[in-house]
Amino acid sequence: MKLVRNVNLVDKILRLGIGAGSIYVGFIETTIIDHAVINVLVGVFGVFNIVAALIGFCPVYYIAGINTCTSEDDC
Repeated sequence: MKLVRNVNLVDKILRLGIGAGSIYVGFIETTIIDHAVINVLVGVFGVFNIVAALIGFCPVYYIAGINTCTSEDDC
């Protein structure tokens, strides 16, 4: 499977912000959510979004057939 970029610039910026917030809530400020398993899931969700933003590929988008890139320069 070749990793074809499917996340555009706006999507990357949103993923970085949501990912950073999720990592903060899930791993750093754990008193916001008072359940350890949910904290870990929120933190992992944040890591997933940051990795997807950095590499420009989202496996969930790939499975769903979604591509937010309008051109090769957009990704």
